Amino acid sequence: MSKILITGDTFLGSPKVEKLAEELKTIELFGDFAPIIKKADLAITNLESPVTDKSTERISKTGPHIKSSVKSLDVLKNVGFNMVTLANNHILDFGFQGLKSTINACNKLGLDYTGAGTSFQDARKPYIVKNFNNSSVCIINIAENEFSTTQVFGYGAHPFDLINNSYEIIDAKKKYDIVIVIVHGGREHYPLPSPKFQKALRFFVENGADAVIAHHSHCYSGYEIYKDSPIFYSLGNFHFNNIVDKSRFPLWNSGIAVELEVTTSKKLLFRILPYHQCKGDKLSIELLKNQDLNSFYKDIEQKRVIIENKELLFSEWTKYIDFEKRHYITSLFVRNKWLKKLVNRKLIPLHYFYNKTYRINLINLIRCEAHEEILMDSLKRSDKI
Repeated sequence: MSKILITGDTFLGSPKVEKLAEELKTIELFGDFAPIIKKADLAITNLESPVTDKSTERISKTGPHIKSSVKSLDVLKNVGFNMVTLANNHILDFGFQGLKSTINACNKLGLDYTGAGTSFQDARKPYIVKNFNNSSVCIINIAENEFSTTQVFGYGAHPFDLINNSYEIIDAKKKYDIVIVIVHGGREHYPLPSPKFQKALRFFVENGADAVIAHHSHCYSGYEIYKDSPIFYSLGNFHFNNIVDKSRFPLWNSGIAVELEVTTSKKLLFRILPYHQCKGDKLSIELLKNQDLNSFYKDIEQKRVIIENKELLFSEWTKYIDFEKRHYITSLFVRNKWLKKLVNRKLIPLHYFYNKTYRINLINLIRCEAHEEILMDSLKRSDKI
């Protein structure tokens, strides 16, 4: 045993994919990747949705609720996955019963999992392999805090918490040779880390992580070697068939997997496997070849240059904020959906809805740690006002 394959977001619930999954059509779904998965000693994918047939309970949240059938999960085990990560923003879409159904289905299949549970203590349990090429390996899986983590209900995904997660990494490094942190986080459809996200993932390395691998953004990002440890800022989708505007989300159907090799000297080597998934009429995964592969390497190298340069990364982030700020600020100050559309189209000036004093006060409420804590806890309890 020496190779660990880590892949990004997998969603089996779209009608055509779900049917093929239930029929165990591994080649039709995984194509070029089927033998790679089989060959890995430990193959991991992020199960992006609960698997449930009975739960109709939808939690209150923003964004879509997604799920796939219990039977569809069989295809992951059949193709060779040993384990799924469950810390993501959709694992609680169908409530406690959806989570419980997913855990039961994994247990029934003998498919290991980490990153979620029916309590915080269960959710935070790392995945341990005690003898992996004469090394012990610990995998910690966490998710940013949207609507799915234990911070909301007490059950669900293992929450992103810089202090707690760092303690977990420090403790794990005392016990195990290799510590891998898998993070579900980052800005969706933005192919670079934010400066804050980079700072957090680097901090995990400083506290003992031998590799940090992120997904969630639905597009692949670049990577860097930080203090001899690789940080992959997003793998992109692994298998996620969805109708999206390709002009807005050009990287939806592209992604990378990471193959980690644990050496006899207790070090990690890595290999990147770029691919297309669910592109055009195809529902399979195809490794990049020829010109597509050359274009990919050129693109990811450009991303690496930006990621490793603080000024360039901040410059790109500033451009992105300038693009997004109207949408975000409108969502705070404008409640009527028709007015929102007019504001977003710049037909009504946004400053009509707030003034400088209000903006400064809001910045202080969010930026100051004491105010932010009170604001968040007040909003959580606002239904009791």
